[in-house]
Amino acid sequence: FIDVTWHPAGNPAGDSETSSMMIAHTAVEYIGIESMLHMTCVGSSKDEIKNYLNKAKELGIRNILALRGDLPNIDEKWEVDPEKLNYATDLVRHIREHFGGYFTICVAGYPTGHPEAETYEMDLLRLKEKVDAGADFIITQLFFKASTFKKFVDDCRAIGITCPIVPGIMPVQSYDSLRHIVK
Repeated sequence: FIDVTWHPAGNPAGDSETSSMMIAHTAVEYIGIESMLHMTCVGSSKDEIKNYLNKAKELGIRNILALRGDLPNIDEKWEVDPEKLNYATDLVRHIREHFGGYFTICVAGYPTGHPEAETYEMDLLRLKEKVDAGADFIITQLFFKASTFKKFVDDCRAIGITCPIVPGIMPVQSYDSLRHIVK
């Protein structure tokens, strides 16, 4: 399968041929390649996300990578908005509540811990919450050593995460892009 990144600044659910939604649709409908549409939720209303998911369903997209996404207003302190979806766990629950088992839901895992996590152990517990909310599988952030992935899988299994865990693979395009990703 291919991943199609969701970038809020680029109108990801638009009808242009370069929108995330249309790229994923084209891959499935015209080329026959399974695609997994990334979908971020931070700062989005439940209705906005439901509309995006309805459109994805109409277009034949069945695989969603449920992500929190980058925080808005990085210069300001971000606060949870109870009227909106704030975390990937919220998005997973929302998808299951409104679409049942129609979508296969993937969530992100971080073999060395999410950069914003208090600890690696707390990050694993947050990952378990995403899986318990209804995620079907996990795809990892990139890593450089197989032993890192093995430890991550073992740690996940030790806390009761039993779904498949797929190692994330990303072709290195340049030193600068690699440096940005591993910050």
